[in-house]
Amino acid sequence: MIEGQQQICEVLEQVPRTLSTIAQRIVESNSCMSRMAAQELNVTSCSGPKLTGNTILLHASAVCRHITSVDVSWTAATSKGIIALAQASSRLYRLLVNGCQLTDESINILIKKHRTSLRELEVFGCHALSAHCLSYMARECPNLQNLNIGRLPKITTACLIQMVTCLKNLTVLNLSGLNAVHDRVVHHIVRQCPKMDRLTLSSCPQLTDVSLFEIGTYLPTIRHLDVSGCKKVTDTGVQALAMSCHKLQYLDLSSTAAGKWGICLLAVYCNQNLECVKLSFCKELTEDAIKELCKNCKRLKLLHLYGCHSIHDLKAIQDVNKQVKLHHDHPLNTVKNQGC
Repeated sequence: MIEGQQQICEVLEQVPRTLSTIAQRIVESNSCMSRMAAQELNVTSCSGPKLTGNTILLHASAVCRHITSVDVSWTAATSKGIIALAQASSRLYRLLVNGCQLTDESINILIKKHRTSLRELEVFGCHALSAHCLSYMARECPNLQNLNIGRLPKITTACLIQMVTCLKNLTVLNLSGLNAVHDRVVHHIVRQCPKMDRLTLSSCPQLTDVSLFEIGTYLPTIRHLDVSGCKKVTDTGVQALAMSCHKLQYLDLSSTAAGKWGICLLAVYCNQNLECVKLSFCKELTEDAIKELCKNCKRLKLLHLYGCHSIHDLKAIQDVNKQVKLHHDHPLNTVKNQGC
């Protein structure tokens, strides 16, 4: 048995195992089910000719009746395994099935039984799921707090608006890579989900600075925001964030039009809490602005500057704040090139 009474099913993350070994370990834990209830199963990124997410889910469904938290992301699990799990489990709080081959049927069965208990659902990249299915899920799961529906091509703008109107308890939402996300969607998110703490809007090409104004106005306590790849986001939007969202700890502006002005404003108004800032492939940055950010943000631990070719003297930036870990694609001892 593994240590801890709450985790009979051991975490198996990115570790290749044979089918017989895993099946045996799950079956062995059955002997203690009368004394302890297995509650968590985490098998991520494990797949192969003899091992799939379905294999684990079918065994777990037969043995671990009291599982409440399951992560089988990127294991090639299908609806068959999820349906077996949903039907066998007495109460599911957390289900992460990112990148799995699910259908509407499996989600509908899951929701029918676990609608009141489900708090966290991640279905990133489950391309077959329809807008109708997700709308049904939102209506039936008012207690949901964490939702990841990134990279689902069938979602519509109307569906998203309907969903956030129902899910007023959301604190974490990932909508990355959705063409259906417009400023109008963010308008509804910030008004309907006042508890929002982590919002991921990366690679949503329709977003503009208007969304950042909305976030700054209605979500001033947000701590984690990702708008990377939203090329219409500029310093004007960053200003709105900097002036209002002083509790920001994580901000990803990579591949946006953010530049010197926006970064300087972050250095002045968000310097108390920022810990991670990602600015990769932002073309309008200057070394002075980055130095100001590193100097003022005493809690800053991680700074991404990949593809920032206007930044040459990385060593000077590192010298400003030794605790900041720079991620970049230049040698650290690069000096200024007078020809640039």
